[in-house]
Amino acid sequence: MSKENKYKVNEIIEWDNFNRVKIENKHKIIERAKIDGSNNIPKSENSSYTECENEIKTELDEYVSKQISKSKKFFNNLENKLNHLETYLDSNHFLEIVNKLKSNLSNLKVQVNLKLNEYKKGLEISKEDLSSFKRLNQIGRSPEAADNSTILTTFALLALLFFVEIFANSNLLRSVLPGGQIEGIAISTAIAALNVIGSFVAGYYIFKNITHVQKAKKILGYTFGSLYLIFIFYINLCLGAYRAEAEKIAKNQLSLPLNTQTSDFGFEFNSVLGALEQAIRPWTVSFTLMALILTCIGILFATGSIIKGFFFNDTFPGYGTLGQQVNRFKNLIKSTLHEFTSKATKTVDNTSKEINNLQNKLVHEDLDSWDHNVNLLQMEFVNFKRKIEEAEKDADHIILEYRERNKSIRSTPAPEYFSNSFKLHDDKKDPYIQFVEVKESHKNDTERKEKKKEFEENIIKKFEESLKKIKETYDEFLNDQEKIQNKYEIN
Repeated sequence: MSKENKYKVNEIIEWDNFNRVKIENKHKIIERAKIDGSNNIPKSENSSYTECENEIKTELDEYVSKQISKSKKFFNNLENKLNHLETYLDSNHFLEIVNKLKSNLSNLKVQVNLKLNEYKKGLEISKEDLSSFKRLNQIGRSPEAADNSTILTTFALLALLFFVEIFANSNLLRSVLPGGQIEGIAISTAIAALNVIGSFVAGYYIFKNITHVQKAKKILGYTFGSLYLIFIFYINLCLGAYRAEAEKIAKNQLSLPLNTQTSDFGFEFNSVLGALEQAIRPWTVSFTLMALILTCIGILFATGSIIKGFFFNDTFPGYGTLGQQVNRFKNLIKSTLHEFTSKATKTVDNTSKEINNLQNKLVHEDLDSWDHNVNLLQMEFVNFKRKIEEAEKDADHIILEYRERNKSIRSTPAPEYFSNSFKLHDDKKDPYIQFVEVKESHKNDTERKEKKKEFEENIIKKFEESLKKIKETYDEFLNDQEKIQNKYEIN
């Protein structure tokens, strides 16, 4: 529900009543009529009011003055609000909103151009760095730079390999370790970190060097890569050998009589130490099936991680990073252009809604408030005249009662003016004269309806003109948008 319009007047005038009975008692009309009549007052030839009649007339004059004074504040407030509403309804508030839209789009365009200029410079520098790198390293292809999707997929796969190897190794080792499941997980985590994470890092930073154009770096790549392969194969063979030796020790212990077996599957310190000594010479150990599976899992995961690291973000060291930098600025330009379009479209949509809301407010709130106020002014003018005429009749009734009683007692003919009704001057009863400052705002029903229709037609006309200007502004924006996109087109 909309908030009540602050220029709508909801009060009405509380008119006072002219208390005829109270005035009759106050001035002792009957008693004084008897006294004046017995003394033949006023004289037959007299044309002026008696003292008693003048007192009643004074009471009426004071009542009228009080009502006029009391209602002036109300009418002045009503007049001020009507004047404000008329000025407000005549003004083109839609134009202000359209101008605000133009300003907002202009500011947005300036901000976008500043960003795009910065990103374009960054893109040009990145492209130049990439071109220099290609020439220096004699590369004739585009970089296979990793994007966000590739990075996410790669690290998700590494995490999967890491946890799968921990699970597989811990289950294969727990039965032959003194610490059981806990020790199996601890050793498996260390080996998995080496096989998966360490191998990925080696593939990325060591094995890529075998593709380098510089012979020294290529030799270093082959050398350290070979050493790492030997190391990783050796570690996994050692782990498998330990699994095989520990399995033999466990079987030997289980074959002994129950009273000679030791706790923890017979894993005495000397036995564990012996298994470790044998494991560091895996070529001397006869591998069991479980030991072979353990070794193969480690080597397979390590090899896969090396290959993943080698191909991740291009196989040539540093080339993918430069490609990422170029793509980063391209994406920044694309996202900025998209953001520009989204913000501008949203701004235009919001302006259209604001224009529609304003049109509804002007017609259904402000114009209705004006109509209500004019109608209220018309009603209170009628009420004023009615109340004064009622008071006039009451005063005439009091004076007539005085005269009738006076005539019934006096011994001389009553004055001629006794036959005339008591009347106020027409000016006193005319609200157009008494409230001259607001008479211009007073309208009869026909005038009020015609003026309201005129206001409404004017509002609708300005509203439609504003919609047209919004469309023109949006068309200009689309033209500017196309120019900006052409200027910053990404090849």
